[in-house]
Amino acid sequence: MKKSVVVVLVFLCIFSILFAGCTSSASNDNTGTQITPTSPQPEFNNGDVIGKDVSSTFAVAVVNFDSSRDSYTIEDATKNADGSWQVSTSPSQRDMSQSSVNRQLLFLNPRRHQEYKFE
Repeated sequence: MKKSVVVVLVFLCIFSILFAGCTSSASNDNTGTQITPTSPQPEFNNGDVIGKDVSSTFAVAVVNFDSSRDSYTIEDATKNADGSWQVSTSPSQRDMSQSSVNRQLLFLNPRRHQEYKFE
């Protein structure tokens, strides 16, 4: 009698495990945490002046960063005698990938967002 009760209990345990989903197969890909990619973050902000060299008198100013394309809109800038930067009066806006900017240019403007008014 005791043996039959033990067999029934073992059978019920196995049966409940099977229906509870505890015996997962290797083809189940829905386990674990899903990682969603994040948007690229800009290294430079709008208004930053970036150039090839600290002593540069010619550089570019960041107008905008487009995370969907991972690129900056930049505009030519020249250094004034007092050390401030001025955006070129000629239409010089263009797009440049973030990787190109990071590879080629350095941050030059110690006072961010003060000298520029982009429209």
